[in-house]
Amino acid sequence: MYSYSIIVPVARAYALAWLAAAAAGCFTAESARRELDETSFGYHLDVRWLRCPAAAQRLDGDLRSSFIERCSGLEGRLSIDNVEILDVKLEPTNDEATVLVRYSFFVAPSVSLQTVMVKERWRRQGASWRLVDGAWPDGRVATGSAT
Repeated sequence: MYSYSIIVPVARAYALAWLAAAAAGCFTAESARRELDETSFGYHLDVRWLRCPAAAQRLDGDLRSSFIERCSGLEGRLSIDNVEILDVKLEPTNDEATVLVRYSFFVAPSVSLQTVMVKERWRRQGASWRLVDGAWPDGRVATGSAT
């Protein structure tokens, strides 16, 4: 039989190890979400003010040149009134996320407020997050057919 003096310290050690592992998992999810929030906030702010090259720095490399071309082509015509993050879903792996965003904007010469919903796909690459799908403004703005 085991003595009480051995069981209690072993049980405490297991409990502490379990708590440490659980806390580490929560910290990882919280830190991943915080980093994503900071990165996406910067991206959306740059898009809001049409700072195209700055916004492009948060995009996956394959998307950058077409984004800058599309975004720069709208300067002087596109006026973004509001950017609203509606939902953020972080994957259990903490290295991918889906962000649902609503943009409200005008495209000159129209004075009609338009709204578009964009589903963005973000992926952690090294120590930072990159937008890998859903960069906006997109073709719906250039043609004036935003929905």
